[in-house]
Amino acid sequence: APLLTTYMRDQVLPVISFKSRRKNQYWTVFSDGTGLVGFLGRKTPDWLPFTLGFTPACACSVEVSDVERIFLGDANGYVYEFDKGTSFDGAVIPHSLQLPYTGLGAPRVDKRMFEFAAGMMTDGTTTLSCTININGGRDTGLAAQAFTITAGETGEGIIEGGIVARDFSATFSGSTSDEEPHTLSDATYYIAPRRLVRG
Repeated sequence: APLLTTYMRDQVLPVISFKSRRKNQYWTVFSDGTGLVGFLGRKTPDWLPFTLGFTPACACSVEVSDVERIFLGDANGYVYEFDKGTSFDGAVIPHSLQLPYTGLGAPRVDKRMFEFAAGMMTDGTTTLSCTININGGRDTGLAAQAFTITAGETGEGIIEGGIVARDFSATFSGSTSDEEPHTLSDATYYIAPRRLVRG
């Protein structure tokens, strides 16, 4: 993988790893404060890079009253807990996730996207902003639209389309000081082919 090749070239070494048993995730943190998290609930694991903001010296996963709690210790004496509380100073934290561009099996065909649907699982109520990027980011896509996922169920957010492009990429974003955990479960583009692009 290109990221692991970069780590080896720059001599960035793993410093800690831990597993979230409740979420079926495996986390590895490297010496530059970045890392990889893998979801192990499928036949082939899914991996995402992340930036932690500091290099932890230790990690611990425990269960308290049947609730999993994960702690990271910094060399300066601070202890941080995953998925808990607000930002350190109360300021909002911007966050985003961009899906890869997809030509939906026909990269040389213009397609009209009528609708985009995203399913998410959350323990609370989550409101996110979703933008549809097109044509590798070279052209202007759909402006951000908001959708809300209801607590305790797999909700589905709908983005109205009406845009023509060869490929599409959805970006989810928000900016909050306290965010309920949420997991993207599926994403569907509803399209109809328009014309073959030549040249």
